[in-house]
Amino acid sequence: MKQFFFILLSLSTFSGAIAVPKVTILKDKLSVYQGQITRLEGELNQIDKDLQQFNSRFLNDQVQIGAMEESLRDKRLKLEGTAEKISLKFNQAKKAYLFYLIESSDTQSVDQDVQKKLLMAVLKSKVESFKKAQSRSKEILKNINNLEQKITSKKHTEDQTYRQIIDLENRKKMVGKNYISLVEQKDVLQNELDILVAKQRAVKKVRLTTQ
Repeated sequence: MKQFFFILLSLSTFSGAIAVPKVTILKDKLSVYQGQITRLEGELNQIDKDLQQFNSRFLNDQVQIGAMEESLRDKRLKLEGTAEKISLKFNQAKKAYLFYLIESSDTQSVDQDVQKKLLMAVLKSKVESFKKAQSRSKEILKNINNLEQKITSKKHTEDQTYRQIIDLENRKKMVGKNYISLVEQKDVLQNELDILVAKQRAVKKVRLTTQ
């Protein structure tokens, strides 16, 4: 019986001697894995922050583009209305001028000078109205061109932001995959370490029992 305990004690001592350096190795590996996991956690957190920022920027760009496109539609409608006014004012000025020429050639008119002045005033008014309509049309057209350039620029920015979001999402998937893999490997090592530690405790218990 004593021989059995001696053999058991010897085996336990031998197993314990082997387990001690292995436990140290496993702890070192676990420390390395934990460092890598911590680094990836920080990277994932930063990616999430960047994604939040770019998603907010993307949504803001969409709102601005929508507002500018709505304004562009309104200005184009105003331009169409102004074009009709220009046509009308031009025809009115043309008629006033022709009427002035006709009346001016009428040498039988008693109040020819007065008539000329009245016709000239009407003609001048029509011409001024026509010029104002033209000026208004040019201003609207200028605003339309500016808006179109802004929309093009904003859409380019929106496209760049979208690409950055896609890149970040792909990066997050890759980092997340590596993170999960490291956690799984760490869990395997941790389980192996727990078993070795349990064996060491069992060896100590056997030693105490045989003393």
